[in-house]
Amino acid sequence: MSRYVGVTKARSDQLLRDMVQRGVLEPLAPTSVPCFSPMIMEACVHEAAHAVSMLTLGMRITSVTVSDTGSGLCKGEPRTGQGVPKPWEPLAIGHCASDLIGCIAVGYACGFRVETDDDFCGHGGGTDIANFHRRAAVLDCTPNQEAALRQAAFTRAREICNEYGEAIDAIADDLYVHHELGHDGVIRAVRRTTCAGHLLAAQMPTVAHRVPTPSPLKSVELWGHRLKDIGGGQVIVIDPQGRRSLCDNIYAAVYGIEVR
Repeated sequence: MSRYVGVTKARSDQLLRDMVQRGVLEPLAPTSVPCFSPMIMEACVHEAAHAVSMLTLGMRITSVTVSDTGSGLCKGEPRTGQGVPKPWEPLAIGHCASDLIGCIAVGYACGFRVETDDDFCGHGGGTDIANFHRRAAVLDCTPNQEAALRQAAFTRAREICNEYGEAIDAIADDLYVHHELGHDGVIRAVRRTTCAGHLLAAQMPTVAHRVPTPSPLKSVELWGHRLKDIGGGQVIVIDPQGRRSLCDNIYAAVYGIEVR
């Protein structure tokens, strides 16, 4: 992920010419004034990293967007039937890495480190770190388990940045131009990279993705709702009024509570 290291106003023209040379942007007319927004590119790298991390988990990208103000959002659909992992299992670590990777990737690109909650909040990742803490609560982590999970997620996020940095850059390029990509748009960007084969292998419906993980979660209270694991990855949500709803997985259950 060296292309955008040290993005500053002084390097804007250089980066713009680089994107034109790679065919990401149309050539400028002779009278045009180059204009490159480091703020928007940071948002593109942030959201592209979330998208790549989701792909490593075999998820489908619902949408990834950035705005002219530098805000962004990446939505994905988790694989069904995976169950609720234990905090030390790869699936839990992978999802937590996906929560945290946006700011970590931008830190790689722009030359700053992200370690503390304040670091995340200071670099546009307040929602990301809050998502991590919510996920740790759903996984019923003890304080020690949450600290260990956080460290493992940081390590995994950095591995993804190192291994799939070319894919993050490619998605960021297309996102900078179009401001919104669906799953197919993300896949088209990834296919232009040398890491496409390895990264997209996780999208294949293998048996490993379909076997439910034994769940340690039997029943947990969250924001006034009770979540009950009924096996096979499915979760029943009981709201404060006693109404019940069935969700395919724990992440859909938590998202359903958040949007009510």
